[in-house]
Amino acid sequence: MVFSIIVPVYNVEKYLKECVDSILAQTFTDYELILVDDGATDTSGIICDEYAQKYEQVRVIHQANAGLAVARNAGTSVAQGEYIVYIDSDDYIASLDFLEKLSWKTKGKADVILYGYKKYFESNQSFGKDICQYPNLAQKEADLVIKELLKADMYEGSAWTKTVRKDFLQTNEISFTPGMISEDSDWYLQVVTRAKTYDSVNEAFVVYRQREDSISHAPKKKSLTDNLLILETWPKKFEKYGISQKLKEALMSVLSRYYANMLVLYTRFEKKETEPYYAEVKRLGYLLKFSVTSRAKTVKFFHAIFGLRITLFLLWILNKAKRTA
Repeated sequence: MVFSIIVPVYNVEKYLKECVDSILAQTFTDYELILVDDGATDTSGIICDEYAQKYEQVRVIHQANAGLAVARNAGTSVAQGEYIVYIDSDDYIASLDFLEKLSWKTKGKADVILYGYKKYFESNQSFGKDICQYPNLAQKEADLVIKELLKADMYEGSAWTKTVRKDFLQTNEISFTPGMISEDSDWYLQVVTRAKTYDSVNEAFVVYRQREDSISHAPKKKSLTDNLLILETWPKKFEKYGISQKLKEALMSVLSRYYANMLVLYTRFEKKETEPYYAEVKRLGYLLKFSVTSRAKTVKFFHAIFGLRITLFLLWILNKAKRTA
């Protein structure tokens, strides 16, 4: 079996059928679909069972609610495919030949195969542009892959924009950290620290639904603290894993990108909520010296001239203007 597709499910009865149907409609059929019912309180669990009764390639895991990370780990632990594909249950696949085209790339046995996506804005029922401008990644050293992804602004931390070999995940004991809101970013850092080979398909296969009730529209403080935890701990982990200096430098540039994004997130909270973390945020400013992406370079420029406080204020103005545009 080539693919194990893992879909965590929690209270998504409105979207689940569109997601599952887009997978079952694939022209390539050598796969299993694992639906992980994470203690849903609506009819999502029932819908999962209905699909399992009707389609032999569908398997269902029912568990008490434990969060996205635990659900994905549960699906991965029983997966039988050579490659793992993660799809979120409120998203769906845009192309009938997604798995077929992906299967062509699996013949090269790359640790990680990347592919693109496009956003669907629920509020006005419109689509964003295709995000799939990957550079050529095949047969390149891991550090060069990361650098080229960053320069192309195509480093995507999300688990659902890539397929990863299961034995690679198992050998390196890579899993999602339970309880984290930023579990994708942490998981992918585990992946890129160990991955040796990459490939990509320059097509936008996944439709990423922008829901009005999503975390991105209503950020939680834990999202901020999780991001700070990643920025604090991962430089030490790079040393622990004994990676090459070139790869370490490339991955520090990833953290620089994360730092710039974290500052934008920081500005979306009231000052009384963020002030306890200000000293830590200021101390982590050293990450900007590794900036490669355009946003990180811009933040680095303003940070060097005006300091952190004014940079945060400018980001707040820009972020507010963008959200109200």
